[in-house]
Amino acid sequence: MPRRIKDGMEPHHFQPHPPKQPKPNKGSFGGLPVTPEVGQPYVNSKKEEVIKGNKTPLLQRNAHSNDEHQLQMAAPITFKGASIDKEYNYPIVPEKDLYKVRKLGEGAFGSVDLVVHRHTNQHLALKMVGDDAERRIECAKLIKIQRAVARAGGNTENIVNLISLSRGRSDKKYALLEYGGLDILNSIEKDGLFKDEELKRTFFQAVKGISTLFQAGYQHHDIKPENILINGKGIVKICDFGLAEKMAGNIQTGNGTPDYMPLEKVYELNNYHNDRADSWSLGCTFAEMRLGYPVMQVSDAMLKGQMLLHEAVKEIKTMREKAYQQLLQQEGEQAAELFAALTKINPKYRLSPTEALEHPYFDSCYS
Repeated sequence: MPRRIKDGMEPHHFQPHPPKQPKPNKGSFGGLPVTPEVGQPYVNSKKEEVIKGNKTPLLQRNAHSNDEHQLQMAAPITFKGASIDKEYNYPIVPEKDLYKVRKLGEGAFGSVDLVVHRHTNQHLALKMVGDDAERRIECAKLIKIQRAVARAGGNTENIVNLISLSRGRSDKKYALLEYGGLDILNSIEKDGLFKDEELKRTFFQAVKGISTLFQAGYQHHDIKPENILINGKGIVKICDFGLAEKMAGNIQTGNGTPDYMPLEKVYELNNYHNDRADSWSLGCTFAEMRLGYPVMQVSDAMLKGQMLLHEAVKEIKTMREKAYQQLLQQEGEQAAELFAALTKINPKYRLSPTEALEHPYFDSCYS
């Protein structure tokens, strides 16, 4: 049964709607013609499938239907140091058409608010970008990833999609994204640990999201419970692509959250391929969803290089075996074996996210 996610939509959160605007003529928005872009995929969240063709992006109405709305396509937007392909134009959604419900979070680079589109009642996440270079780079990466996914023939049903970017480069520049619900960590705090079929189907969607990135040639590099969202219908989406990078060769990136980083990243072991780091992070996240604690806790001594590699391997193996035995007892052999396959010490023998989808643990997800 899907988790009950509180959207904060009680009556006292609503603000008065502005006067109704005249209904736009088909094929125009604000009196201007709409130029459809050919070939860009859009997610139909009701049917959980990707729609391709010459349609303009879709906005949900009342979070149920996916009627088309004639939104003017944005002019190409360029971030400093990263050009955006013309095929990835986005509709301009003016800030006046949005009203804030509540704050979703705030970090070092700005805030994220839950907003509602006044004319469609669609819930969206508004991320303030401003003139911050880190936020601009993150948005540019998300656009590149969505382009790479489309080129690879994948879909983004389990990835938070970018809906709109505001025009210009003012300190009020913002990005509008899909609202994915609560993150997994907060969901655990609210509703308790995931287990049984709920654990399986939730984690299956997370693996699908990372598999989509993997097949498009990207690693997320910061998979953890806080970066996996789940809504009230049980739909899961991966978020926060600020550290995502293309997979290339053996160069290890030291980016990520330590307790979800494999040893080849912690110790920058460039004699290993760098395409299985997300698999390790997924395995750690899977165990934490069921057991309630970070199972592979990387010490300061490891991070600072004060512990020899063979000693670190010994410590990690001990923690890995403990988590394996707990999963074996609480979720059964297939769950424990999936965890073990995702967290092989040597990345050469670790399942890729795409391979993980074929693990017997997930057999019931295909029926």
